[in-house]
Amino acid sequence: MLVAFTSSIIGSPDKLLRDFGDSFLTQGSAPTHLFTQAGTYTVIVKALFGNQTVVGMLPVLVGTDLSLQAGLEAVTKQLIA
Repeated sequence: MLVAFTSSIIGSPDKLLRDFGDSFLTQGSAPTHLFTQAGTYTVIVKALFGNQTVVGMLPVLVGTDLSLQAGLEAVTKQLIA
């Protein structure tokens, strides 16, 4: 699942860091991230202002649509046959 993130921060941080909870880290104000497995992830955002850090957390639930998955598998089998 591809997720786009934005930030509403008062001020201009020196750095804006994100930990997506799946061992992937990034910098920037509006990154996108591809979660490759279903599950609940805690995205941690750190805004660095000089020697001060502001931290925010956001839970992200990535689900699986099993009917869609079954449909895609059926189409794949037809294409291979």
